[in-house]
Amino acid sequence: MISRLLPMTIVMGIMFFLSNTPGKDLPSANNGFDKILNAIAYGTLAVSCLCGFPPAARDKRTLRTGILVIFFCFFYRMD
Repeated sequence: MISRLLPMTIVMGIMFFLSNTPGKDLPSANNGFDKILNAIAYGTLAVSCLCGFPPAARDKRTLRTGILVIFFCFFYRMD
């Protein structure tokens, strides 16, 4: 079980580290490029969350699993 949660934990740690880094220490992103990077980061988090579900849950209840992943990513964003 820990091996299934490890990718999600690593992605969450990287996102937490980058979100707590002051803007002056990061390269500037122009023309909405930061929004694209934000979408990629949360897409990666969603995929890593899917890896955390047991294979039986991913195969049987795709709609329920997808909704749970979306809620998890949404509530992680609110933190």
